[in-house]
Amino acid sequence: MLRDGVKRWLSDNSVWKCAGEASTYEEAVRVFDELSARFAASASKADAGSKGFLAAIVDASFKDKGTESRENTKGFEIIRHIKTSPHPCPCIVYSSFDWGGFIEYAMSNEIGADAYVTKNADSSVLITALNEVSHGRRFIQGDIIERFLITRQAVNGLTRTEQQILDLACAGKSNVAIAEELDKSVRTVENYMYRIYDKFGVTTRQELLQMRGRE
Repeated sequence: MLRDGVKRWLSDNSVWKCAGEASTYEEAVRVFDELSARFAASASKADAGSKGFLAAIVDASFKDKGTESRENTKGFEIIRHIKTSPHPCPCIVYSSFDWGGFIEYAMSNEIGADAYVTKNADSSVLITALNEVSHGRRFIQGDIIERFLITRQAVNGLTRTEQQILDLACAGKSNVAIAEELDKSVRTVENYMYRIYDKFGVTTRQELLQMRGRE
């Protein structure tokens, strides 16, 4: 229903058209590969008319094939696939998550999204995002920019060791495993984790992982 609504809105209110859609990670990868190859072939023809432009609107949560589970990282894996493909295109995250850490992670070099729009935004914001990325610009919905900037400041304020520990925690490692890998005491790792919590404004590991799109 959401995809149908987005398609109709874009068709009725802008020049953008839906060239393909998917409900699972596997479908999304297949559809993108087919579309990007088609767009690249069309653009290379000397007699091609007005050059088309491809952009991807990606939900942060995508189902695994054959299951009813929804994992936040599946959407990010789709973006990674698009960005490392032979014919990458701009990606807009369209999500119900509006946490500053989630937005920052989506827009980071690790994931590579070009724009971020929440599902509770006015419908015209999605069109604005598409228009912006089509001109090579990045875009974040206006009322969530402050959350993004606060978290970006927190990320930039991490020490090298804090960043290492954060990366390992986001990879699912326990404090004990992190301590062994970095040759530190468990108590030292715990102290670092509390500093990281403080910088991100959270109080638990679960909240931190949610902010980084890992829970």
